[in-house]
Amino acid sequence: MCALAACSHACHAAPGGPVCACPAGLALGADGATCGPRRPCAAWGACAHGCVPTKAAHKCTCDDGYRLADDGFSCKSTDGSTALLVFSNRHEVRGVELPALTARPLISALKNTIALDWRRDPASGALQLYWTDVVDDNIYRGSIVGNALSGIEAVVRQGLSTAEGLAVDWVAGNLYWVESSLHQIEVARLDGQYRRTLLAGDMDSPRAIAADPRDGYLFWSDWEQAAPRIERASLAGRARRVLVRADVLGDGAWPNGISLDYRARRVYWVDARSDSIHCADYEGADHRVVLRAHPALSHPFAVVVFEAHVYWTDWRSNSVLRADKWRGANVTVVQRTLTQPFDVKVLHPRRQPPAARNPCAANGGCSHLCLIHSPTERHCACPHVMRLRPDGATCEPHEKVLLIARAGEIRGVDLDAPLEHMVPAVAGAHVAAPAALQYEARARRLYWADTDTSEINSAALAGGAVRVLADSGVRRPRALALDWAAGVLYYSSGAALLAASLAGERTLLLRARANVSALAVDPRRGRLYWAAREPDAERITRADGAAEHARPLLDSLAEPRLSGVTSECPPCPALPRPPPRPQPAPADRSCCRSVRGPGRGPPVLGEHWLVDHAVHRRRHW
Repeated sequence: MCALAACSHACHAAPGGPVCACPAGLALGADGATCGPRRPCAAWGACAHGCVPTKAAHKCTCDDGYRLADDGFSCKSTDGSTALLVFSNRHEVRGVELPALTARPLISALKNTIALDWRRDPASGALQLYWTDVVDDNIYRGSIVGNALSGIEAVVRQGLSTAEGLAVDWVAGNLYWVESSLHQIEVARLDGQYRRTLLAGDMDSPRAIAADPRDGYLFWSDWEQAAPRIERASLAGRARRVLVRADVLGDGAWPNGISLDYRARRVYWVDARSDSIHCADYEGADHRVVLRAHPALSHPFAVVVFEAHVYWTDWRSNSVLRADKWRGANVTVVQRTLTQPFDVKVLHPRRQPPAARNPCAANGGCSHLCLIHSPTERHCACPHVMRLRPDGATCEPHEKVLLIARAGEIRGVDLDAPLEHMVPAVAGAHVAAPAALQYEARARRLYWADTDTSEINSAALAGGAVRVLADSGVRRPRALALDWAAGVLYYSSGAALLAASLAGERTLLLRARANVSALAVDPRRGRLYWAAREPDAERITRADGAAEHARPLLDSLAEPRLSGVTSECPPCPALPRPPPRPQPAPADRSCCRSVRGPGRGPPVLGEHWLVDHAVHRRRHW
């Protein structure tokens, strides 16, 4: 048997087959057959910090600011700060002192708190805790004073759907969060100012997020069924790349919480499908399985690394646990909870190490947001509804936005860069089924009619609270039009046509049985247009702003829709026969011609063609 083993030195027969062996001073290589010099320091987890080879084996050393523990392996911080582990369990945030494991509530009576992060205020030295509440749709912060949180305030209000991940850039002073339902990552200043969408597109189910501003890195997990993964980009949202595909690591498919080992520059994550803990370096290489198939690891949600341990929250056991961060040894229950625990963080100076250089010192010369791209480079960025000037540092207003409404949300994208989300998404209980959308430029406000909630609502383009303008007596509004000159909003309610002031203070019934399906306004001429199904025909009607002096413009239409008004023109003489497919009308600006085209779709006002819902296309000059 040994003749076939190809051992470089000694070979011993064993029940399972030949086993190669090495003389003293040598060790088997990775091939299991070749002997070479012993390299004890090359082994994974040989020492917590530094490792020095010796004749006997090796000796562990510690970085400055740490001391070697009695076990000759671990390194303990010497700064004297007490480490506080904090975790959320939906209705409460609790703190656990390390290593004593004494617990206390920091804040209770919360609605649905998920994500956590923190920072130490450089001016006061106070510990500030940030958390998300997915019922309130807010991001809060408060200072830890004694055994409680004080000075609690909402720093990001409204426009949040499911903020499941939160990360503080303690160097530049920015706050990042994952919007799982909206498939994007956003950023703002730590006080919530200058909010913008940082990354969107090619995201399916982003979950957790972590930052290392020393290197300018942002990491996040994505549960996408076809490609579950860990990704990385710069804190400026650039240089995006996939680090690890979870589905190629055995049966992993649900990469959940992530955390960074700042000293080792490694990313740790938990997988809730394979019930395992993994880590890799910042480039996605040197992957290691820390713990798998352990009874205490049954559905991990969040994870954090501190000193020699990895801590995680587990849903099935309702526990916060810890283990050795290299091999998963010595699994210990830190805290048991009555409900499922969510995020977990450790508050200690070593969890937010200083950067050698801050590219965003003095805000990097930026007028609004300064985002770290690398240890020496920054990029200026602008909040929603603004864009960078050619100087690359100053922001200016930019309202060339395409507004899109769908069930559950209203978004705005840059027409020149469709993946750039120019406004915060409007979401929540008041955006169930928006059927019609309008924009008032002077006040920079959105207006929409919602058929599910039977409301007429408004919100600022740059974000803020939703204002209900009309709900009493409103029944499934389908149509909405804005007269910006007169400050009047027209809308349908059941069969009725109504008008209201833009503040919603006055409402007037214009027509009780109009059966309006679409509305348009020409503010310059004071004209109102509506499409309606009437007993004798389906027609488009024109009237004045009070819906009086009405006269039909077109009838015998199939489900007419209105997109807007440019100008009016008389009908052209009929064509001898309809063209086989949509073609532009003759270049005669004295009239409009209608041609038939295939298909059904929503109304679109393009450069040349106004497309109604059914088969009519008209050119407007």
